[in-house]
Amino acid sequence: MVSIITNCYNGEAFLNETIQSVLSQTYADWEYLLFDNCSTDKSAEIFKSYKDPRFKYYHNDHTVPLGHGRYEAVKLVHGDYVCFIDSDDLWLPENLEKQVAVMEHDSCIGVVYTDYQKFGVDNSMRSTSKKGYRTTSEMLAYYDLGLSSTMFRRELLQKYNININKSYQIIADFDLFIRLSRVSKCYHIKENLVKYRTHAKNLSSTYTKTRLEYKDILKKFDEEFSDKEKSECREGLNKYNDEYEIMTLEDNLKNHNHMEAFKGVFQLKCSRSYLSCLKRFALYLIGKL
Repeated sequence: MVSIITNCYNGEAFLNETIQSVLSQTYADWEYLLFDNCSTDKSAEIFKSYKDPRFKYYHNDHTVPLGHGRYEAVKLVHGDYVCFIDSDDLWLPENLEKQVAVMEHDSCIGVVYTDYQKFGVDNSMRSTSKKGYRTTSEMLAYYDLGLSSTMFRRELLQKYNININKSYQIIADFDLFIRLSRVSKCYHIKENLVKYRTHAKNLSSTYTKTRLEYKDILKKFDEEFSDKEKSECREGLNKYNDEYEIMTLEDNLKNHNHMEAFKGVFQLKCSRSYLSCLKRFALYLIGKL
């Protein structure tokens, strides 16, 4: 059985569309949990209007960080496989069927993910995921997984004591899938089976929070990765180090901490990051940053 989870906070705008995409699945052995993060809109009313016995509703009595909500939701489901679909995303009908087929074909595969298409509220296609990943080093170097396009084995969480980080608001899924990639095979279905909606309220646009979470996760990776893993993952680790340093540089420029911004340049690991910094300095000088 597949456990489907939607973590929802005031998601009424697109929730019906998301639910309909779940109901359209050609694979029918699933349970569907809506974890309501203390919404104040009609999200609960919308979900409860569906009388499908596979639907389960849970109301959290106070709002928690998204990572915390995902952590709690996973404890409430019972399927062999778990997948999330956010309250504004859509699945194509064969998404679950094709992912389950991969899982059942090879028990060593712990994570399976598909390509996805981004689209806006006007339904215009914006970009398509192209990269494929197998190892942890490739995941870090080219990470572009969508949470709503990924399925994993629930047993891995218990077997390897892997938990969703309750404190993360933005990168809880990134942290989870990197950890799963360290203990299992990852398989990429090179087919667009998910539509990921982009709009002004997407959490991924929360810039400052993302920067702080990057800092925390880099520290954890440094503490937990073996020397061999660090060597194999150097490209990806350097990339995320530089993303954190560039975000810090932008904050320092905005706050007129020019010397700290300048010092940050020397913390960069990748040569291409220097060009990105030069661009940001130029934008700052002409008043666009």
